[in-house]
Amino acid sequence: MRTFVNRWIGKMRLQTKMIVSVSLILLISSLITGYLSYLTHLSIAEKEISDQILQKVEQVSARIDLKLDELYRFSNSILFHPNVENLLSASNSGEGVSYNDIMTFDQVLNKMLLDNTDVYSVHIYNNAGQQYKPTHSYQFKELNRQLYQKVKNKLESTDGEMIWMSDNLTTYEGRNQDVIIATRKIKSNRLEDEGMLVIVLNVRSLFTILSELVVEESDTVYLYNGEHELIYKNTDKEMTGGSGNGSQLSTVFKEEVNGTRYLGATVQSEKTGFILSSHSSMAKLHEKSKMIFNVIVVSGIVSIFIAVLLILFTSHRLLRPIKRLLNGMRRVREGQLDYRIEVHSSDELSYIGNSFNSMTEHVSKLIEDVYEKQLMQREAELTALQAQLNPHFLYNTLDMLRSKLYLQDDYENADLIVSLSQMLRYSLEPASTRSTLKDEIKQIQNYLLLQKARYEEELEIKIDIDEEVQSCHILRLLLQPIVENAFVHGFYDQDEKRISIRGFKQEGHLIIEISDNGCGMKQETVARILGKNTSSMADTKKRIGIHNVIRRIELVYGEGSFLEIESEEGKGTKVRMTLPFEGDYHLVEKRDVS
Repeated sequence: MRTFVNRWIGKMRLQTKMIVSVSLILLISSLITGYLSYLTHLSIAEKEISDQILQKVEQVSARIDLKLDELYRFSNSILFHPNVENLLSASNSGEGVSYNDIMTFDQVLNKMLLDNTDVYSVHIYNNAGQQYKPTHSYQFKELNRQLYQKVKNKLESTDGEMIWMSDNLTTYEGRNQDVIIATRKIKSNRLEDEGMLVIVLNVRSLFTILSELVVEESDTVYLYNGEHELIYKNTDKEMTGGSGNGSQLSTVFKEEVNGTRYLGATVQSEKTGFILSSHSSMAKLHEKSKMIFNVIVVSGIVSIFIAVLLILFTSHRLLRPIKRLLNGMRRVREGQLDYRIEVHSSDELSYIGNSFNSMTEHVSKLIEDVYEKQLMQREAELTALQAQLNPHFLYNTLDMLRSKLYLQDDYENADLIVSLSQMLRYSLEPASTRSTLKDEIKQIQNYLLLQKARYEEELEIKIDIDEEVQSCHILRLLLQPIVENAFVHGFYDQDEKRISIRGFKQEGHLIIEISDNGCGMKQETVARILGKNTSSMADTKKRIGIHNVIRRIELVYGEGSFLEIESEEGKGTKVRMTLPFEGDYHLVEKRDVS
């Protein structure tokens, strides 16, 4: 699939590629911008709506507290009324309640009911469960035994505080109606239980206040008492975010029910313990946020259309220099190297055109140079063939001299000729030819044999190479420049000349030490030799051997391999090489190092 797409794109014209590229960029940018704007708007709106819901729920919760305080005062006016106290006291004592007491009780409570339209009925029970209620409370039948026992059980652990619950009562017309029940114990002056008060409230009294939280049809309101029991709700939806089981008095939450997201707030009254929870649907907010996304996407599509028109309008003028350049490239490919394109502008395309003209001119000149170099190369090949004969001629000459010296019984000079011939053969072999430390030491011995013939008894030679390092790979002619420097610079004014060569293995490395008793050097000279820069051309020529050795070690062996010099004036010089025990000779084959 990817190969097919690449081929399809490769066959498209540049103008088409520009249109497709710009269209994709604008479309992707619009989608990303629209989506980010959608999320940003949604986040900001949710934060603002959450704050508004929380503030509104707190205000409604405060109004409910006022309503509950009003009902609490209403219950106090009943509990502490003398006629109610006399009625319950007489009823509990067994003396019996007179007709006048009942009529006075009925008049007092009826007046209270008329003054408080939120109350449906009032029920007063003595300790024996006998009920008293005013005549205006006959809208509902007597509390059934189950409800009575439920109310009594809830009041057992209380000490006169108000308890709230919701239930369903049956009217005398046989209709079931949802009500809110407020109940509390009735205490005497000596704080003894005299009975209980049950007030049946109209749900509409709270609905008028709670309806302020219902703006949309899908909004929900839940009211819980201090025991987290549901007192009121305006919907049959099961919402969990407002259960009121949290530890915070005011919380804001998000919840999803049946695919619809809701923002909600829960407020718990510190005074009454009532918990008010409200949920508001985010469906319309999401629709408005999606409108922003759609508007941005549509704007992106319109931008694509405008961009395509602009590309079509301007591409002809912009692509004209490129077409001329393509035409020039076709001419050059056909062999017309003298073809030049015309440049009429001073922008980046003009730079390309001028570069093309310079390139074709340079190519023409290079072709002329190639013809000349081919002629010169033929002459160089003939010279090289002739030069290849010179080393063989020199070998043959040395062999002839050695044979002649043997015939004259001059074996000492004949051996010197053999050493010189071996050194010559070793030095003229390609740098990529493998060599070992044993081979390198053998050539050093040939060189020292020639020096021994020169200095005779003045020269003392000591070579100590451990058996385990003799087969270790090493660069060719790595030791010879060091040994040669001892004779050229170290022994020029010495009567007794001593040179020592050691080779051994240490901590996984090949160590080679070359020591002499020559005149030594100053530390400044040592630093200058080991430095990368030279102070003068003369110094460079004098130290080209040692610099060659140092550079070859750096290039071939890399880090961990190095050369050190210990020297002191009048006390000789020691050169110490640290190399890999098994040198990676593949690097030597890849580099033309000699």
